[in-house]
Amino acid sequence: MAGSKKFTVIAVWTTHELYLGNASGTSFSKIANSTKFLNILKLPIQSTVNILTVSSGSRPPEIGVLLKVCNTCDFTDKRLWLLIFDEETDKWSVNSLFARTHSNLLPKGPFTMEFFQSALPSLLLGNNETIFYSLGNNTQRGKLLLPGTNNFVNASGGSIIHQITTDISGNVLIKMANNKLFFSKIGTEDTIILPDWENADTDMIFYSVPTGNTYVLKLKGTWVQRQVYPLEMEIFSATANLTNGCLYTKFYHNMSVPVYYLDMGEQLFAWAQIIYKEDFGISMRLAKNRDLLHVDQNMELEITNGMCIRNLLTISLTAPMAPLMLLNGGKGLRNIETETKLSIPLETFRFLA
Repeated sequence: MAGSKKFTVIAVWTTHELYLGNASGTSFSKIANSTKFLNILKLPIQSTVNILTVSSGSRPPEIGVLLKVCNTCDFTDKRLWLLIFDEETDKWSVNSLFARTHSNLLPKGPFTMEFFQSALPSLLLGNNETIFYSLGNNTQRGKLLLPGTNNFVNASGGSIIHQITTDISGNVLIKMANNKLFFSKIGTEDTIILPDWENADTDMIFYSVPTGNTYVLKLKGTWVQRQVYPLEMEIFSATANLTNGCLYTKFYHNMSVPVYYLDMGEQLFAWAQIIYKEDFGISMRLAKNRDLLHVDQNMELEITNGMCIRNLLTISLTAPMAPLMLLNGGKGLRNIETETKLSIPLETFRFLA
């Protein structure tokens, strides 16, 4: 559309400078350096700043930058800062992921940073052995856990994390350098070990597509081979013999697709129901971005024969009568005034049990 702002498709950085580039990769603009980062963080100008990694954010206009900042640069004053740059507003914000972590407890790089689609910044951050998560602009955070350890090196027989892949359904696939595989789900911290898929010496990576499918790319000599990875089947194989009980008996909802499109003033009605034993006292809430939607909701509770049935009913999700956000061919969100479609990521409103 004429006059609409085109978002960055490529980021290039040195230790101290960040550049953003256009779709053709022929033009780059420097948007920040060490001095600017220190001004944003309101830290002494003599401090040392290193860019550790950069990633596209949870919304297409956003870019995440992980920094290491220190003054004397010994083990006592090192800090990790996560900054979010919004290309729509040209403003920077500070995420508090490691703000309260003592210097000697901070994770060490190299880091892999993976944001996933969300109304508020949400990401996975991994190094060689551990994966941290931050959801809803740090309202939930922690480490992914494994049976008996939170160290993926120990769980994989001495290998290191090679790749973290997420898809539109919130699945998290973790591949080790020796091709050991682990699975988790966005919003949870538990991780399971998946069956081996390839030999340890196979050159391979995973990638997911907007349709939800996950693929394996394998290097065979001078050829690249692609095949579907049956993630759901592998999860069932890994969990078939697990004996851990679930806290609830049934959980139903009518959110059938990851993204809904609303015209201005249009309504979407949603419901959810959870059934659990009376002793467990499970609650259910609706996570949402208040700035995007007007929400009316009603909670009902029924107790019968030792079972609780909790219903979240008649939720009216109404897009405001104002310029909204358009999903641009699956590639980006942009402010518009003449078009009226609103793309609502699942994270904008999500049932949490």
